[in-house]
Order: sequence, then structure tokens, then C-alpha cells
Amino acid sequence: MVMLGTNDLLNQPYPDPVEVANNMESFIKDVMSVHSECTCIIVAPPYMGFPLGHPMNTYQKANEKLGVLYREISDKYSARFIDTAGWRPELFYDGIHLSEKGNEQFGEYISEALNNLGIGTE
Repeated sequence: MVMLGTNDLLNQPYPDPVEVANNMESFIKDVMSVHSECTCIIVAPPYMGFPLGHPMNTYQKANEKLGVLYREISDKYSARFIDTAGWRPELFYDGIHLSEKGNEQFGEYISEALNNLGIGTE
């Protein structure tokens, strides 16, 4: 299970979700070339707390686009996919990082998503 993208976007002066998705695709392709029996799960990063009008909202929009692009990659490589964008776990004041409560919420959500995929979390 791999969740990449938020830091990749934030490290770009102009967020490019296609570039980040291409990096994810390369990563998945490499993993599957070595471990073809592996069940890969691509996880689209959670929502950032930058509302419309906020200077960082372009990063939020790029982050949302990752979900669409990651779903395409998961389909292409027969990987599983979890889109966390709608979960809205509590964020730290910076609008990016999960708070302590947000981490607990995210853990509960991811456990439920894995169960929905038929992957036990015992």
C-alpha cells in the first residue's frame, strides 16, 4: 500500500499532478516487475484544508486531481485503489498534516476501506 503525492505537489512551485502521477506509475511498475504476485494498493492523499480563495487552493485542486489519475493507474496495473479525498480527517492548523485525532480517524477509515476491499486488517 502506497500513498504518495502531497509532499511532491507542495515541493513544486506550480503543482503538476500529472508529473506526480507519472512518478507513482513508475513506482508501481517497478514494484510489480520485481513482485508480480504483490497486491498493490494505491492510496490517493487526503483532502488539504485550503478553501477556495486561499493562496494554496491550487495545491488542493492538484491534490484532488491525483485521485482521478491514481484510479487510472490502478486500473492499468490491476492494483487496488483507495481515494481518501472525501474522508476529511481533522487537520493540524497548517491545513496539511493530520492532527492526533485526524490520525486516529484516518486509521479507522483506512481499516474500513481495506475491509471493503476484502483485505483483513487483523
